[in-house]
Amino acid sequence: MMLIDKCADALSSGRPGIRHDTFESYVRRLEHLEKIAKSFPGIKSSFAMLAGRELRVAVEPEQINDDEAEKIAENIKNEIQNSATYPGEIKIVILREKRFIRTAT
Repeated sequence: MMLIDKCADALSSGRPGIRHDTFESYVRRLEHLEKIAKSFPGIKSSFAMLAGRELRVAVEPEQINDDEAEKIAENIKNEIQNSATYPGEIKIVILREKRFIRTAT
């Protein structure tokens, strides 16, 4: 195999889905990240994004205030560091949104 072929093979093998085992472990890792976030009280939903490099977590705004949301982000970070295997960094984004919509007629 030529050097260029070896390099291309090495680069492509790192992409999720290229090799069957890699894809299954990739999906398990994303599910594990989402499960970690959902294990905390007041979490509405969680989504692992950008190939698991970002975890977006929506909290219930009636149950979680801004200070608690910051603590949840720190707790999720610590839990990921203690129990998950991941390459590189994972950014945890906490979303706390409350909407007030009125319609004038």
